[in-house]
Order: sequence, then structure tokens, then C-alpha cells
Amino acid sequence: MRNIDLVNGIIADKLNINKEIVKTINKYYWKEGVRKKLVNLDSSALFIKGLGTLTLSRYNLNRIIKKTIKSIRNVKISPKFKENGRAIHLETLYNRLRKLLEKRNYNFGLIYFAIGFLFYFY
Repeated sequence: MRNIDLVNGIIADKLNINKEIVKTINKYYWKEGVRKKLVNLDSSALFIKGLGTLTLSRYNLNRIIKKTIKSIRNVKISPKFKENGRAIHLETLYNRLRKLLEKRNYNFGLIYFAIGFLFYFY
């Protein structure tokens, strides 16, 4: 965290603002703006000004799907969860898996649509 503290200090000096305010704004931006969008899978690509575009590759999407399925299996057989907690946790995992599968299948649908469109007109 030393690098981010240096950046926060430079920005605070440049804008004549308290370093703690800059730190709070920076934390909020990365937590609410960037991380939340990546975790919730709002889109497969996320543009961050000054940094570039972060994309979710097909390989990582499939890897996350496999990991989510494994988590669902583990939660189902685990004695660690009570029945009510297990149901809530499984519901969260199923929703996440549903989003991942929709994203994967939507991308496949667009690719097949584009290929079909090209073959139809050429």
C-alpha cells in the first residue's frame, strides 16, 4: 500500500487537499466504481480513464464458472452451514452462476449471429 500512499500524497499536494480526503475518495472510487462492477459482472469490459480497458476473457469466464460450480457443490455437502445460511449462500451462488452463464451464452449468440449474417449476405 506504499505506492498508493505516495500517489495520494502527490495528489493531495497538487490540489492542496487533506491527504485523508484524497485517500477516502480513492478508496470509494476503486471499491464502489471499479470493484463492484467487476464483481457484479455488469459488463465484460470496463473502461477506466487513464488506465485503459479491463476485459473479462473467455478463458477467465470459463474458469470463474467452474469455480462457482465447485463452490456450489462444496456448500451443498458442507456441514459448516446451517440450513438457513446454506440456502441464502446457495441462492447467491446460483444467481452469480446464472449471470456468468448468461454472459457466456450472450457472447456466443452474438458471434453466431455475426457469422450467420456474413454468410447470408456473402
